[in-house]
Amino acid sequence: MKKAFTLAELLIALGVVGVLAAILMPIVHHIAPNQDTVMIKRAFFTTQNVVSELINDAGCYPDKTTSSGSDRAFGFEDGYGYEGCALWGGSSETSSYITTAGNGNTKFLTLFMDKLGATGSTSSFTTRDGIKWTPGSKQEFNSSGLTKPDKYLELKADVNGDNTDGECSVITMQIYVDGKIKIKEDCANDAVKVTKNLSE
Repeated sequence: MKKAFTLAELLIALGVVGVLAAILMPIVHHIAPNQDTVMIKRAFFTTQNVVSELINDAGCYPDKTTSSGSDRAFGFEDGYGYEGCALWGGSSETSSYITTAGNGNTKFLTLFMDKLGATGSTSSFTTRDGIKWTPGSKQEFNSSGLTKPDKYLELKADVNGDNTDGECSVITMQIYVDGKIKIKEDCANDAVKVTKNLSE
């Protein structure tokens, strides 16, 4: 005689599995990482790393604290090109630097894009992870009306790439001329906290 489940036993087993699934699904859904939160953290820490690399890149942003006159630039306001900065001046230059300063905002964005391996232009570019980056209206690295520490460039990262703000899917960062970064949105500030629960 062959052993097998009866129809009643099979229905009871399916019922138990269904009840367990109904109980566990909300719990699993709640502890799953929120994709926007994960991507906002990624956008911020990527920006932080690239900004740190650039501000410490002596080839593109040499230390001019001992210089004087119009040649003296401060961090990202330095629009000059140098032999050690291939994307902005480069080794093809006959002099040690481009004597007419370029736009500091464009220089920063050009170098930033290159570090990210992004495609597009300095007015809007996309990285391989689907994040769409757009400079904001505040691009003050070359502003003469501000003291140097107050100059910043606004950079917005849309982590969905769909141009909608949604539920905290956009992070707007103020990148200061000396490399400091501030975040405008409260929810994005919360998202980048190291102890932040990623499921929120």
